[in-house]
Amino acid sequence: MIHRRIHETIHDHSHMFHPQHYPQHFLRRPLRRKTQRSLRLAVMVAVFATLPFHSGCQWLNPGRKTVLPSMFSTTPTLDQLTSAIYRNSTAMRSLSDHEATLRIPDVMIPLKASILLERPRRVRIRGEASAVTGKEIDLGSNDDHFWIWAKRIPERHVYYCRHDQFVNCPVRQMVPIDPAWILEAMGMIDFQADETHNGPFPVEGDKLMFETLRPTPAGTVRKRTTVDPKSGCILRQEMYSPNGTLAAVAVSSNHEYDSVSGILYARHVEVQCQGASGSISIDLKRPKFNLPISSNEFTKPSFPGYTEIDICSPQFINMLGTVPPTASVTYQPPAASPYQTPHQPSGSNPTADTYARQNAYQRQTAIPYQGTNGNTPAPIMGASTQLTVR
Repeated sequence: MIHRRIHETIHDHSHMFHPQHYPQHFLRRPLRRKTQRSLRLAVMVAVFATLPFHSGCQWLNPGRKTVLPSMFSTTPTLDQLTSAIYRNSTAMRSLSDHEATLRIPDVMIPLKASILLERPRRVRIRGEASAVTGKEIDLGSNDDHFWIWAKRIPERHVYYCRHDQFVNCPVRQMVPIDPAWILEAMGMIDFQADETHNGPFPVEGDKLMFETLRPTPAGTVRKRTTVDPKSGCILRQEMYSPNGTLAAVAVSSNHEYDSVSGILYARHVEVQCQGASGSISIDLKRPKFNLPISSNEFTKPSFPGYTEIDICSPQFINMLGTVPPTASVTYQPPAASPYQTPHQPSGSNPTADTYARQNAYQRQTAIPYQGTNGNTPAPIMGASTQLTVR
């Protein structure tokens, strides 16, 4: 029942936690383990639930067969892969779909969802079972903070945190990834100048995988991205924490090409977080790209009857106590001469994106990829590169 205890919300103000906002009995007793688990899931949802906003399933469009444009006629180099991803990514400035479908653990029926995304870090996801039962979940992110709310949480809490505080917050031990990864996973964040990219490596026969090394305040984060070598669609993304723990996997499918905007996107994305017993998915039905979205859509609403909790406040961290350990999978780098002296790529600045095609490989248990012979893949070309953002 862990996932039924999701409670998500973000606070619009930047003040630190105030004890008067909390009932005294809540302040006096240590946080229960089940509440710790609820919070862990809440943060996971805040960070990853928006990944699916870039997606949709074939059951929404029975019989639909989409022919994707062919990006490469031969095996692409790392430069060519990242440049193609960059061009597609920068073409997407915003995404909105008010007829999407959201699936979350412990809720048997799919939720009718409204999905709003806008650069640089604005996200809003709302889901309801029906007009009668009302809203079930509301999570969002604006330029300052993120929030998480779910109606079914018994404690009736709304979790929120400022982005700048979450960077160094102990709660990050539960999900050691910046919430901004949501937009990156959806193809809306540029590669940074201090990131190094390694590969590509052949995986599962006809697919390519490249790695990204990203410096963060908590240490270097590694990301593995599996790409279709013909269309340039991103098929799978794996994010690893600085200590090598696999934190999350995002798999996308049912890609389409929007001829109006020139954007290649996935209609379905499923996200599995390490330590969670279920996955989160979103299916897009009628996505619209690059339409203006009111800033009011990214303002945290009020939730009458629910207590707002700053998850990075000293008081809450003290009550949280020892963060429950999560199952870990140690990262194993590819057997090659990784991270060689970087070179400057040609053309435009590449960026990470999320599109995908779900198949047997992508639905395997989320562990670091290894070839069918049990060995890590060897690079085929490109070795290593560092991308410069102008």
